[in-house]
Amino acid sequence: MFIKFTIKKENIMTKILTSLITATVLILILSSCDRNEIPKQPETPKALQQEESMSFSRTTRATNFVDDLYAELVDKTPELKKIENDLAIYEKKEQDSLKKINNYDIKSGHYYNDDLFEVKMINDSLLKNKMYEIVKNSQGDYREKTEKITTLLKIIDKKNSSIADYHTIMKLTLTIPLIEKYQNENLPNSKTMEDLIKEQSSLIKKMNELTPKY
Repeated sequence: MFIKFTIKKENIMTKILTSLITATVLILILSSCDRNEIPKQPETPKALQQEESMSFSRTTRATNFVDDLYAELVDKTPELKKIENDLAIYEKKEQDSLKKINNYDIKSGHYYNDDLFEVKMINDSLLKNKMYEIVKNSQGDYREKTEKITTLLKIIDKKNSSIADYHTIMKLTLTIPLIEKYQNENLPNSKTMEDLIKEQSSLIKKMNELTPKY
């Protein structure tokens, strides 16, 4: 009785060990498959997936490939999304900040233009010259009081130009690798064109044979 029980117990242990070994092997195989899985290649940007016709010209195209490719990059890149958001916030802030200054300058400019027009309407030459001098002196005072503002506005304009330049450079340098990758991966096979040329030659030969001498 004891011997039978021992044999039965050994059979159960053997089955358990076999199950454990099988499970371990399966886990190792699955892990190996995961490690050896070929990483997915980034898909071709949507802007480059659209088929273009031969008659498609830059002047008739409403979209801009640089902007389209860059927009896709922005959607996928948090850092670019943030800088675009920062630019939008800055543009709004600039408009709000300079609105009062621009109105101030425009009103003063309009006043002096109208002032000089009124001076020209004065008939008496002595009075006209006197008022002309007064208006010019006032204009000079205005330029003096706004000298710092004028200088700062010039700096802002210059830096706005730099922002626009660097934004363009950023878009170009980020999208050039995309178009180059597309070019490398989608270079047309020259055989198609070679076959067309052979067919052209054949057609020309046939037409020459059928054409009477002239």
